Amino acid sequence: MGCLRLRPALQCCCGCSLEFGTQAMLLVNLSRCIIFVLIGLDAVMHPDNGLAIQVAGSMGNKCALTASGVTGVTLTLLGLWGVHAKWEQAVRASFYYLVLACAIDVSIGVYENLLHHSCLDIQNMVSYRSRPMMCGAERLMWFFALLALTLAEVYQLYIVFSYCEEEAFSTQINAFSMLSSAAEEKRLVGNSLHLSMSDPVTLASHAKFQTFMAPVGNHTIYGTYHDVQYPPESPHPRSRQF
Repeated sequence: MGCLRLRPALQCCCGCSLEFGTQAMLLVNLSRCIIFVLIGLDAVMHPDNGLAIQVAGSMGNKCALTASGVTGVTLTLLGLWGVHAKWEQAVRASFYYLVLACAIDVSIGVYENLLHHSCLDIQNMVSYRSRPMMCGAERLMWFFALLALTLAEVYQLYIVFSYCEEEAFSTQINAFSMLSSAAEEKRLVGNSLHLSMSDPVTLASHAKFQTFMAPVGNHTIYGTYHDVQYPPESPHPRSRQF
């Protein structure tokens, strides 16, 4: 029974290449991670009443956000370099970070939906008669925000995953092509050698070589014995009497 496997996409956003789509997704994520780092730096360098980026949260939450941003910047830059260098492992490392970031973002979105489900934050902002309608509108707003966030991040993961699979497949094809080319080159060299040995000129040259290597008087050129026959008759040198 075959296992189910997600089929990779062939293009991004109905016409763009996977390489362009992956670069665009990583650049968007890089911008978000840089904003996270800036939020933490702003919280550390300025007091609460003088923050340049007004974001609710404690100092611990902002420091954790900064740590995730630094990690994201590092892995996203690694992924961008992997796309440029056609290195699938680098892009896949960035993909795993995006999976973790997506899980965290969806979890925070679910928490925010549960937090605003009671509509306690708008009780003092609307009248008693309009409270049910405004509460329903707020719930719908948070639900559609969570749905849009989930679909956007899942599609981002799908595009990056498809690019990784495309690069992995192309690497296997290139390796097979190299092996096939090497085998074909070896075959052609063997055929050319076989044809050259059947050429009369080559045979004459080979005979001259054997004559040159033959013993002269009581001495042999460059050694005591030369066996020019292939394969040799014996693994050990033969003794010759002159």
